[in-house]
Amino acid sequence: MLKLENVNKYFNKNKPNEIHVLNNVSLDFDKTGLVAILGPSGSGKTTLLNLIGGLDKVDDGEIYINGKKITNSHSDSVDKIRNLNIGYIFQDYKLIDNISVYENIAISLKMIGEKDERKIKKNVQYVLEAVNMYRYRYRLAKTLSGGQKQRVAIARAIIKNPNIIIADEPTGNLDSKNSIAVMDILKSISKEKLVILVTHETELAKQYASRIIEIEDGKIIKDYENNNIENFSKNNANFDITRLQKNTAKYCSIYKIFPSIINGFKKIKTYSTLKKLLMIGYFATALFVVYSISNIFGILNIQESDYAIHDKNYLQIDVGQLSVDDFLKYEKDDEIEYILPGDSLANFQLLFDDYQQTAESTLKLSASLLDVENLVSKDIVYGRLPENQYEVVIDKLVFDRIDTIVEGNEILSDDGISIELGIKNAKDVLDRKLSIDNTPNFTIVGITDKNSQSIYTYKENFINILDNTKEFGMTMSNMLSSNSQDKSPEKLLDYELLSDDITLVEGQLPINDYETIVNISKKNDDINIKVNNTNLKVVGYYESKTNRINYLVNNNTIKYNLICSNNTFSVYTNNKNEAINKLENDYDLNVIDIYEYEKENYIAKQEDTAKTTLMFSIMILAISLIEIFLMMRASFLSRMKEVGILRAIGVKKLDICKKFFGEIIAITTIAGLPGIIIMTYILNELVKVPEISKLFIINPLVFGISILIIYGVNIIFGLLPLIDILKNTPASIFSRQDIQ
Repeated sequence: MLKLENVNKYFNKNKPNEIHVLNNVSLDFDKTGLVAILGPSGSGKTTLLNLIGGLDKVDDGEIYINGKKITNSHSDSVDKIRNLNIGYIFQDYKLIDNISVYENIAISLKMIGEKDERKIKKNVQYVLEAVNMYRYRYRLAKTLSGGQKQRVAIARAIIKNPNIIIADEPTGNLDSKNSIAVMDILKSISKEKLVILVTHETELAKQYASRIIEIEDGKIIKDYENNNIENFSKNNANFDITRLQKNTAKYCSIYKIFPSIINGFKKIKTYSTLKKLLMIGYFATALFVVYSISNIFGILNIQESDYAIHDKNYLQIDVGQLSVDDFLKYEKDDEIEYILPGDSLANFQLLFDDYQQTAESTLKLSASLLDVENLVSKDIVYGRLPENQYEVVIDKLVFDRIDTIVEGNEILSDDGISIELGIKNAKDVLDRKLSIDNTPNFTIVGITDKNSQSIYTYKENFINILDNTKEFGMTMSNMLSSNSQDKSPEKLLDYELLSDDITLVEGQLPINDYETIVNISKKNDDINIKVNNTNLKVVGYYESKTNRINYLVNNNTIKYNLICSNNTFSVYTNNKNEAINKLENDYDLNVIDIYEYEKENYIAKQEDTAKTTLMFSIMILAISLIEIFLMMRASFLSRMKEVGILRAIGVKKLDICKKFFGEIIAITTIAGLPGIIIMTYILNELVKVPEISKLFIINPLVFGISILIIYGVNIIFGLLPLIDILKNTPASIFSRQDIQ
C-alpha cells in the first residue's frame, strides 16, 4: 500500500547550517490500521508526513503509493495520486478562511468528480455531524475557534473516503471529549483504511494505535505492533465510512474559466478601500496604452497624400549649372515630356474679392505644375476641363492642405478678425481666381482627386508662372497679404503678358531672343543686362499705365534666364525608369526621383518620431507594468496561505491559475476596460481636429490591439507572482514567514 525506501531529507542542503531531517528511513505500511508516529519536537515527524503526503520532495530515496512512485514525478502526477489516495489532517487546520465550512469540505468531493449537489450535501452533513460541527456549516471558516477549525479539517480529510488518512496532531487543539470522538472516528476508519497520525500524546497512541513508530533525530529507533491496545470508546458506533462516496480514479477540475471570472467580480466587492483605490493604476495604464497604440499607428499610417508634394512622374536633376544648349537638347529627348528650370512647385494666391472685407487679401497655396493635356474628363470630380489658357484645374489635395490653415470655414487674419469665407470643401473653390504677380488671373474650373498636390495648366504658362512665383511659408502670420507687383527694373518680364499695360512708342516688340524693350524714361540709360552670357539688345521703348520700368523680353529669353539662374531642373516623364537610365547613363546627370525622395524622407521622419514615441510609451508602460506586477504580487502574498492550502489538499497548479485568472479578468474589466473606452472616445473626438488627425488613428484594430495588450499584460504580470509561488512545494509555501 505505502512504502518508503531509504528516504533522506535535508534542510539547507550543502550549506554550513545543513540539517539531516530524515536519515535513510525505510518503512512499509499495510492497507489498513492506525499507525502512530511518536517522537520529540524536531525529530522529523511532520517532515515524514509531508513526504508521504506529497507535500514535500525527498532528497534521496523512493516513496510508493499503491505501487506508484511519487518521488521524482511530475507535480501533476503527484497531485493526482495524493488527491485520490490521501486525506490530510493538518495541525494548523489549513482551512480557506473566506469560504464557509460547507464549501471547505465540499471542495474535496468536487475534486474527485462528484457533481451531484444532493450527494455532496448528504455526505457533508454526515461528516459534520460525526465531528459535531453540522450547525456551523454556513459559517465562514475564519469565524471558528481553533478546536472547531480542527474538527472541520478532519471532516474535510475523511469525506472523500481516501485510502490513506494522514493526521498531524489531529487532537492537539481539542478538548478531551472531542479528542476521544475524533480518535474513535479515526480508529473506525482504520478498519478499512490506513491511518497514519503524529502525536505527542503517548497514552492516546497506545490506546488507539495498532502500530507505533518512534523517531528521533531523523532516524527510526523503534517500530512495533501495539499488542496492549485497550478497548476504545463506543462513540463511533454511528460512523460508517462506507456511507461516503467511493474513491474514483479521475481528478476533476474544480475551477472553470467562466465561473472563475464571475467569482472574480464577487471577490473585488470584498476588497478594502485602499485596494480599490490602487486599481486606479490599471485605469491609468489602459488610458496610456490606447494613447500610445493610437499615436504609433497614426504616425506609421503613411498615406501618399502625406508626402506627395510633387507629382510622381517628376524627376529632379541636380547639376550645379546647366547650359541653355544642354537644356534644349534634353528637352527634345523622347523620354522627356517636358523639362522645367528649377522646382515644379509654384506659389499662387487664392483671391477673395467677392467679400468686401477680404478684397485686399489673399490665401496662399502651393502646387506642382502639370500639363493640362495629362487630364481626361473622367479625372474631373467637380467642374470641367479647361477651355482656354487661363483656366486651370487643381487637385483636391491642394485644397486639403490649405484646409489645415483654414479652420472650418474661417481664416484668422493678422488682427484677429474672424472672416467668414464659406469654403467648406474643395468644390467651393470652383470659379475662384488664382493670382500670380505680373500675369493674368487664372480661374479654377475643375477639381481632380489624384492624390497629387498639383495644378493643371497649359505648358505655355509654365515659364511665366515659375518666373513670377514667390517664396512664402504657410504660416498664420503671413497667410493673408496684399497683392503687389514686382516692378524692379532688373526683373525681366514677358512683354506678351503686359499688352494691356504698355504702349510701344518707338521701335519694335522683342519678338526675337535676347531682345528687350525698356520704359521710355530710360532711353538714355546704358543697358548692360545679360542672359545666357548674351547682352540684351534694346529694340524699342514703351510707356506704362502703371509706371512699370521692367525690361520686357519674349518668353524664350525668360526661359533662358531661368535656366541660367537655377541649379536644379524638373523633368516630367511618363516612363521614369527609362528616363532615369537615359539621363544618368547617356548624359551623366545626377537624377533624383523626387517623389521617392520625399516619400523616403517622410517615412524616415515618421519612423524617428515613432521610435521616440515608442520608447516613451515603453518607458511609461514599463512603469505601469511594474506597478501592476507589484500590486498583483502584494495581492498574492496576502493570499499565499490560500494558495498553499489549495495545493495541500490536492488542487492542481493549473486549476489554481484558473481561479486567479478569473480575478485578473474581473479586475481588468472593472478598472482597465473603462480606461480603454474613455481614451478611445477622447481620441475619436481629437482626430476631428485637422492638425491632430495625422497623429492618431482610432479604429477597431487599434481598439482590439489595446484590449489584447491590456488583458494580455495584466494576465501575464498578474500570474507571474502566482507561478513563482507554485514552483514551491506546499510544505515550502507554508514554511514562508510572510504567510504566517
